[in-house]
Amino acid sequence: MGCFKILIVFTVVILAIALLPGLPPDLEFTPFSTKEPMELSGSMAPNDLLNGAERLFEGEIDAPEGLAVWNGTLYTGNRQGDILKIVDGKMVKITNIGHPCEGYWEDRKCGRVVGINFDSKGYLYAADPYYGIYKINVETGKFIHLIKTDVPIEGKTVRVANSVVVAKDGTVYWTSSICTNPGVDVEDAVVAIFADGNGRLFKYDPIEKTNKVLIDKMNFANGLALSPNEDFIVVSETVQCRLLRYWLKGPRQGSADVFIDSLPGIPDNMHLIKGGLFEVSLAQPRTKQQPLPIDTLAPYPLVRRFIARVLYYLELPFQTIQEIYPNTYTGIFTHWFNNFDKLQPLLHQWICIVQIDQNGKIVRTLQSTDKKVTAVSDMRLINGHYYFGSAHNMYLGRVKFGE
Repeated sequence: MGCFKILIVFTVVILAIALLPGLPPDLEFTPFSTKEPMELSGSMAPNDLLNGAERLFEGEIDAPEGLAVWNGTLYTGNRQGDILKIVDGKMVKITNIGHPCEGYWEDRKCGRVVGINFDSKGYLYAADPYYGIYKINVETGKFIHLIKTDVPIEGKTVRVANSVVVAKDGTVYWTSSICTNPGVDVEDAVVAIFADGNGRLFKYDPIEKTNKVLIDKMNFANGLALSPNEDFIVVSETVQCRLLRYWLKGPRQGSADVFIDSLPGIPDNMHLIKGGLFEVSLAQPRTKQQPLPIDTLAPYPLVRRFIARVLYYLELPFQTIQEIYPNTYTGIFTHWFNNFDKLQPLLHQWICIVQIDQNGKIVRTLQSTDKKVTAVSDMRLINGHYYFGSAHNMYLGRVKFGE
């Protein structure tokens, strides 16, 4: 009887967590689905073109997530908010857009650098998940806080700014992976990824200094790139493992459609490369035999809400202690809990870069099989080498590559 009572109590608690209205996190949970990943054949057939990668600055750089190139020089950022360039095999600090804090575990307070891109005049634009978009003069190190996230945009608050790209006329396009109603404090990707999509693609007018939502309710909006003629923009919808296209000009102006679906991995950053191709990093693989957890859970909103609430309440006491009595121990635990860093060893590892034409067709893939460098979020080809950035690694990857 004792075991039966325990089972009853356990069941009631589970149902309460899953079903009771009004419990945080205050996010939406409805059924959705992801398409099965394409077969690893044809242009997606496995290859080892990126094998033999080396790790640069290991232990000296933390999470160089975004990469950009200007005048033959590679630029990146890190978890501490530094803007860096690589010159003669050395890291050179240009400036820091971060904020004073005790350590990496206070990343919401510290800020960090994620997606970066140059405009046509050589100014670097950097996304900070918690503070917004910065415009940086890489010659002087001076910067301005161009777009702030402390004011709601079209009724919602930006929680995780992600990537940025700039058109020839200076218009800034940027993404936020998580956007919530004002007052809903959800910045944890691990929790929010189980909810319905609430990411957005924005257009910022630098003259009017205003933001406009172009695409709403994306499942974790991520990297983006403009087409050669800037008649459309392509954006990664990470959880759905697809790319969306938003038309900026022409008869379909103002509408969005699916550019490519069924990717065999989660798309992260992307860039336009020569030949008018979009080059996209697939940070983690997915196959029919090894689907992602969200592929399985997507049709079951009650299960997803239950998981999100359990994760939220497991973290809540530590977060509360940290707010009342800031200390290293609860700070580190909270940081560990709300990001994907510690999950990386449990995930299948690879490098996979896909090159996609203007019609949304994969024409080439570059892969590795030796796991020397993994969890790649961004890539740049420069001076006969591919460089690999990562949101998790404490090094910069590099491999020699002959086109």
